[in-house]
Amino acid sequence: MAKKKGREKQAGVLPNGSEGTSSFEVLEKEFSPLRQRLLKRDEEREEVLAKARKALRESKQAIFALHRGDVRRAETSLKEVQEVLGALRKKGEVYSAFHAAVQEWVEAVIFLHFIKTGKLLGPSRFLRMGVSDEDYLLGLCDATGELARRAVVLGAGGDVEGVRSIRSVVEDVFGVLLGFDLRNGELRKKSDAIKWNLKRVEEVWSSLPR
Repeated sequence: MAKKKGREKQAGVLPNGSEGTSSFEVLEKEFSPLRQRLLKRDEEREEVLAKARKALRESKQAIFALHRGDVRRAETSLKEVQEVLGALRKKGEVYSAFHAAVQEWVEAVIFLHFIKTGKLLGPSRFLRMGVSDEDYLLGLCDATGELARRAVVLGAGGDVEGVRSIRSVVEDVFGVLLGFDLRNGELRKKSDAIKWNLKRVEEVWSSLPR
């Protein structure tokens, strides 16, 4: 008798035909908000990626403007990029495209600051703005490449002091990063590239009459 009751109890757990239909309707109703949330996240993702790509392009164009001597245009573009990235930060942190845009902006700002002052812009300012340590360092590594390009141009024009200033900064960056135990693959690769950027600047420096 106990076994029979157990079987009846088990059978009661299984839905009958009408219960199956109503369960689907209930699930459909419950899943509708989930579907809407996913759609909203996809839309937000596409918006973040589109704005991040545009910010990256704007920073690249600012760097090109700096190489052409158009500091004002570069400053205007980089201020706009800063605002865009600041607005995206909360939603963008999980996307690599956002970090790529931040790194490009850091690179451009460091390059701009050097052109205006002859000095390297350290991490403290960027960290106060919410830039991660890795994004700053990756941007810094890339900035040494732009400095090397500028050294070549200045060297061709016989600007000994300009090349000397770049040589000093790139040498300092290389020396500082030697003290880091860099295990991040991308960061390690880019930091290694500083050695070649320094070599390029050294070659320009050696070719100048002093």
